[in-house]
Amino acid sequence: MQKLDEGLAIYMATKVPGRSDLCPRIGFYKIISVYQDFCFGKISTMATAHWKLKQSDAYSASIVCVQLQSFKKGNNPLITDNIIDCEIEVIEAVWDSNIPSFELSWQLLQANQLTLANINKLFSGKVKEFNISQVDSMSCGKEAEDGNY
Repeated sequence: MQKLDEGLAIYMATKVPGRSDLCPRIGFYKIISVYQDFCFGKISTMATAHWKLKQSDAYSASIVCVQLQSFKKGNNPLITDNIIDCEIEVIEAVWDSNIPSFELSWQLLQANQLTLANINKLFSGKVKEFNISQVDSMSCGKEAEDGNY
């Protein structure tokens, strides 16, 4: 694993010019938690995550906060119900101040696996509601075939 300060320094150096510290940047996010908070005065879906710049890197021990609203736009919006432990690769993040527009190209890299540890997370005190359809799909941000997520 990278040193704490080195990983955080690389993360800060990849910030998209003209955007806030909470905006996604290129690299890989391993989602730890998802929550609602204020971002630019609006309630937004946020996440805590580990981050790395390249696939071959180890995830930084640092925990970063990132807004997920940018992932929810476009033709294939991210469904954030089941993304804990999922990895998201941000391929491109560009701010065009002339429009103004923030363009984000991303993909989910792995599906959540149905394991005893994942089921225990669903039953833990951190989860306020439990829906058995979530266990069936463990959809990792994608809508399940039956329409439940």
